[in-house]
Amino acid sequence: IRDSLEGVPITQFEPYYRQFVKANIKTGSAAAGFTYRYPAGPESPLPAITDARAALEDLIVVGPKGAVRLINLPAFTIEGVALDPVKQVVSAASLRLTNAYVRADRDKSGGIYLLEAFIPPAADSQKPAPPDTPAETNPWKARLEEAVVEGLELILNENSARQPSVYRLGEVSVRAAGIEYDTGEMDGIPLVEEASVTLRDFKSSAADAEDAILAIPTLEVTGIRVDPFEALVTVASVITRQGSAAVQREADGRINVVESLPAIIAPPEKPSGPAQTEPAPAEENAAAPLTARMDEIEVADYTVSFKDLSTQTPALMYLDQIAIKAGNVST
Repeated sequence: IRDSLEGVPITQFEPYYRQFVKANIKTGSAAAGFTYRYPAGPESPLPAITDARAALEDLIVVGPKGAVRLINLPAFTIEGVALDPVKQVVSAASLRLTNAYVRADRDKSGGIYLLEAFIPPAADSQKPAPPDTPAETNPWKARLEEAVVEGLELILNENSARQPSVYRLGEVSVRAAGIEYDTGEMDGIPLVEEASVTLRDFKSSAADAEDAILAIPTLEVTGIRVDPFEALVTVASVITRQGSAAVQREADGRINVVESLPAIIAPPEKPSGPAQTEPAPAEENAAAPLTARMDEIEVADYTVSFKDLSTQTPALMYLDQIAIKAGNVST
């Protein structure tokens, strides 16, 4: 059986998605088409789906209060989707996202407004947790042949840092092929056969200033492969050119680059007082961290300025034409 819908306003589905999200969808239309057979076979009550596609156009999502634009998706498509419940396989030929915009605001406690806008509203009461049951031994496999993200703009207003800061990425492009995940064999990390990432027009600055602390016009990462079985990420090359950093040490010794980092990287300074309790040891059966290996790293035509206001006479140092090359870098 073949079924489809075209150009349906997403707001028509508000009674269904309102129970799952707190954000407001201002505009957007959806299209979809698929062929299905029901049931898929005597072994499964689910339908088998082939040649499915879905698309979103002109999607604009604002926060619960309606004042902040969180997401703008001019065009999102996924094609060649198939579901085989007998073999327990989900696959898709391609996923494409073009010229999207995403904004995230992190508060002082580390909460991210974007994520909180999609957290389901709290229920009046919660059912007690069911008793522990053995995990099912019927793993599913998922595979995406190609994923393309072009022209993605990202903005992060970072208020968990010691100095509230703004991070802007003018353009993110990602291409990946052969993405695969097996719920029975992979512990949260998918296989990625090949990928590349290009970042353009990255800038970080203090929230109350326009001058950039760090500016990276281009950053290209090519030849990426993620192997969850070996817990290994390999990268052929990382290349960035013509960036700049403006480092400043204040009179009290604080350095702007450190002060602007998110709290997860540079935690707030601990107040003086009694010694804090030691953190609990890590679990013995925790997943092993990924190892990263890069064949080539190149930094070219960078400039760094350093202003020191902590000395009796403020000092300024300026370096340009900074170049760094490294090979066979590994963690």
